[in-house]
Amino acid sequence: MTDTPQAYLALFNHARDFLKSYYETQHRLAQSRLDNFELVNWPGLKKQFALHLSEDPQLLEDKHHTLTFLIQWLEDTLTD
Repeated sequence: MTDTPQAYLALFNHARDFLKSYYETQHRLAQSRLDNFELVNWPGLKKQFALHLSEDPQLLEDKHHTLTFLIQWLEDTLTD
């Protein structure tokens, strides 16, 4: 994980905060996802994201692509 740029790991927090804020505005539709926010092991999930970064060099080429990937990946995690 030491070779993972911190700027990309910082995107993890931005994506998480974005989704939480988005779900809070969706009220009924997103209540179960908001409930799941409390159940998620965020440090463990962040380690999984660091692993994704180390295994997929394409994610390190473009922050916009990385953020898009992250939001979708986190959303999938919260809806499982």
